[in-house]
Amino acid sequence: MSAGTIALTNNSATAVGTGTAFTTDLKVGDFIVVIVGGVTYTLGVKSIESATSLTLTQNYGGPTASGLAWTAVPNATLVGITAQVAADVAKAIRGLNLDKANWQAVYSSAGNITVTLPDGSTFTGPSWNSIAIQISTNTTAIGNKAAKGANSDITSLSGLTTALSIAQGGTGGKTQVDAQAALDVYSKAATLSNTYNDTTLATTSWVSPTPINGWANNSGAGGRTAYRKMNGLVYIEVNLANGTQASGTTLFNIPTNLAPNGNRFAPSVGLPLNATSIYVNSAGEVKLASPAGGNGVIANLCYTLN
Repeated sequence: MSAGTIALTNNSATAVGTGTAFTTDLKVGDFIVVIVGGVTYTLGVKSIESATSLTLTQNYGGPTASGLAWTAVPNATLVGITAQVAADVAKAIRGLNLDKANWQAVYSSAGNITVTLPDGSTFTGPSWNSIAIQISTNTTAIGNKAAKGANSDITSLSGLTTALSIAQGGTGGKTQVDAQAALDVYSKAATLSNTYNDTTLATTSWVSPTPINGWANNSGAGGRTAYRKMNGLVYIEVNLANGTQASGTTLFNIPTNLAPNGNRFAPSVGLPLNATSIYVNSAGEVKLASPAGGNGVIANLCYTLN
């Protein structure tokens, strides 16, 4: 703020100061700035009559007021401010005109357009009119595009450049070797092969067990008592005679690695020709499920190893 206060009269060009120093604070052509009733007035100085009196370049148009604080603004400062304001306004107008030209091209031009961005760089792409034409002439193609969410009509994906991950339901690789590596096929195949070829599918020769509880091989009636493993199945043939007849009697044992995980039953015939049954349990014990009813037992069992 400049020294002192001033008084202004409506429709008068005279400004009267109190405690002012107009002759030292101002020059002809400078400006004084005051705020009256919340409105800022910038007033040009036409002449300076004394330290407390000056004449404005035009009559003051605001309300009469006194005791007003004021600020001296040199002519050069105001000219510079005005020039900057003019430059800012011109820049804003140029920007508006540029935006209008860009939007005009976006809305109405055909084909590709080039728009100028605020930093002076450019961008080239299809106009909205061009996009609308493409949509109207390719409704079938656009209608067949996959939508967001569940799509029940996708029959193939021929344009993928990145393999679907395992989490996405893919193989994780674009080639057979990459897919096998991602899925760890080799180690899993080796484990599977070892499991089945060495443990389940390996074949053994027929083995004759040792009957117990008084039972003996009934070679005179033909047939044999033996067991084997072949192609994941266990086969047991029974042809015994003259043993203990009670239900639950063990006829013979097989190795536990060939035993089932639960009881496996089979009908049998007791000699002379009495219906009975036998079973093998998880301990590998081949037993009578019911009394043989005679002096011999003939039966066959077959089950999977699991």
